[in-house]
Amino acid sequence: MLGAVWKHVTDPGFRWTEGVTPLANVGALAMIHVAYITMIIVGLLQPSLFGRFPARLVSKFHNLALSLASLAMVVGHLVGTYQDGGLSSLDAYLCHIPKPRSHLSELVFYAFYLSKLWELFDTFLLLCLQKTPIWLHLIHHSTTAGMCFFAYRGDASTSNLVLVTNCTVHTIMYFYYYYPITQIRRYITTLQMVQFVVVMVDLLYVTLTKVSPAFGPPCTGDAMTDYLGLFFYALFLTMFGNFFRQQYQGQAKGKRAELAKPSAPLIGSPDVVLTSLPVVMYWNGTLVFLVFLSLSNIIFVRRDAAFFILCLLATVFAFSTSSRASSKPKSM
Repeated sequence: MLGAVWKHVTDPGFRWTEGVTPLANVGALAMIHVAYITMIIVGLLQPSLFGRFPARLVSKFHNLALSLASLAMVVGHLVGTYQDGGLSSLDAYLCHIPKPRSHLSELVFYAFYLSKLWELFDTFLLLCLQKTPIWLHLIHHSTTAGMCFFAYRGDASTSNLVLVTNCTVHTIMYFYYYYPITQIRRYITTLQMVQFVVVMVDLLYVTLTKVSPAFGPPCTGDAMTDYLGLFFYALFLTMFGNFFRQQYQGQAKGKRAELAKPSAPLIGSPDVVLTSLPVVMYWNGTLVFLVFLSLSNIIFVRRDAAFFILCLLATVFAFSTSSRASSKPKSM
């Protein structure tokens, strides 16, 4: 697999092509996430199987490498976009994807997609460290690769801003994981929420150009891709905001003891533990599988309203069910 990737990216005529570029197809994406689901279930049921892996040492290299890779993608993206003329104006950067893009731009966007798959290794390391991943972590990690895939497939013009903001945040965040400085932790979460807001504003602008001539010529990309982007970024903003409120505002007010035992645990809470196999299977099987397969139908079979509503309702139902049925305070 690595040989196939290297062969493609070193080709001067490399272009991200679904079904040709390694891992750039729905089947590969689905198989990776089935393996991810299986890993989570096994890790929760048999944590001792992961205990012998040298996770602390490996996580140091993993986090530093992701931080440096994110920084390299920011630099590469800006250079490539400059070559494409995408930095000539704000409209060119936020609203239009040039066709064809420069070789460097194609490489960076492909690397960004692969980095979302690489980040799934975060969950493996948590399980090896005998830590239970929180809902926020699982939902975020299991959806971002699919979002990248369908954004590239639909030529989403917001890909530029998504890449540069996400990689900027991850440069800082993964370096923090490599070399923790407790004082800046809350600011990293704040920066993540700022990222979501900035991208949502761009998504809103891009969407408006496609529904009203008053906002100018339509931006590049499929409209349904933008609608789904708004949905998922609103979801992420809500979950990260809830995490910030519980983790940091609760500390400031001296209410951590009270927050540690909520009567109705909130998704994303650091005190929520996933220990119920049926609910783990339900969430992963329903949410992840539905999201990735439904998105394909939403965007390209054009059954827009029905599949979007199905995806939305299943997501909300999975959240509410899992929160009530399977969450419990983490034992110290």
